[in-house]
Amino acid sequence: MTEKPYNESGPLDDAAATHAGSVYHRQHPGPKPRRSPGGVRSSTGEGKRAPSLGHAILVSNIRTFTLVALFMFALAALAVYFTSRSWQNLQERARAGTHESRPAPAPQRAPPASAGGVLLDAPSDAPGTPHVRTELDTDAMRRAVFMQKRGEGQLAAGNLAEAIARFRDALEIWPQLTPVWAQLGRAYLETQEFSRAQIALERAVENDPGNPAILNDLGVALLYQNRIAKAIELFETVTDIDPNYASAHFNRALCFLARDEEEQAEEALDAFLRLRPHDARALKEKAYLQASRREYQEALTSLRRALSSAPDWAPLYVDLAATTALMGRVDDAIRYLDRAEGLTSPGVVYRIYQQPAFREIRLTEPGRVFELNLAERARELLAAQEGEDELFSLTQPMHSGPQQE
Repeated sequence: MTEKPYNESGPLDDAAATHAGSVYHRQHPGPKPRRSPGGVRSSTGEGKRAPSLGHAILVSNIRTFTLVALFMFALAALAVYFTSRSWQNLQERARAGTHESRPAPAPQRAPPASAGGVLLDAPSDAPGTPHVRTELDTDAMRRAVFMQKRGEGQLAAGNLAEAIARFRDALEIWPQLTPVWAQLGRAYLETQEFSRAQIALERAVENDPGNPAILNDLGVALLYQNRIAKAIELFETVTDIDPNYASAHFNRALCFLARDEEEQAEEALDAFLRLRPHDARALKEKAYLQASRREYQEALTSLRRALSSAPDWAPLYVDLAATTALMGRVDDAIRYLDRAEGLTSPGVVYRIYQQPAFREIRLTEPGRVFELNLAERARELLAAQEGEDELFSLTQPMHSGPQQE
């Protein structure tokens, strides 16, 4: 059987093709033949010419190039997005790390009034932290260290208020400077602002909890505020860290003396004197403990050892006078009181002479004559001595300034 030809609708049926009115029956002539660009006549009756191979390849290449370009653009967009996200995450982690390394705010306390009557309860007193600093902010670090050096210079010159201001400036710039917190605390100890000293030193301890000097100074701030038990705990921590840290032994002795625990006080003084055998303050306290046990000769020996280190310290002559008075040695007691008067004033020595230790020699003839003459000299200088309530303050604890360790 002969195959039937195809047109656009499928194989032609002979009957349909010859039947009048069939869709395949053309009742009008077809379009006129047209000439191709090469001059060859073509007839539409032969159907449309199939596209050439070159044209199909061109169309395929254009389509491929478009798809590849779109794919590369999408990849580039994704790369930019993920790079941006990664950079943001790194910055957030850096900021988070800075916040974690920053010391926690010191606890705001309401301690008893210091000697100056100044309390620090508001957090606004501590240097603020207006900006987050990171380890990469070297410019801020340099400015903070510059302020620290200025503060140290003012402290060495005795300008305590200016030194405190510069230390606070340094901490405003860079709050993580532990040495500056410690220096600020020591400056506050010098100005007797003990609650402020406590806050600054607690910040320093948070950043450097194993530093014996800072722990010792914090104990001193607490001792001045009569927080004896906590101060003893800190001083004992210092001696556990460094058994040769002399100041902590001395300060621990003062704590025990404040609680009238003489045996523990003497043990701490002995530990201190093994490290500093000629310290006048420790020898004076040792003599006090010996005299309280009526070991007067041993007390005299300790006080004379102290005089070899501090020959112009008036409290030593007062203690020598009191000890010899208790021993009944009137002339020696008066002689030591005369020396104390030369280092202080008649009014001060007159008030000391009224203490119970001198009661017996006041009843003797030399004692009465000495008192009359002393009173006359005191009246002559009364105006200059008004408002002076005591001869000496109590023995001061030792903080870890450069003169101490």
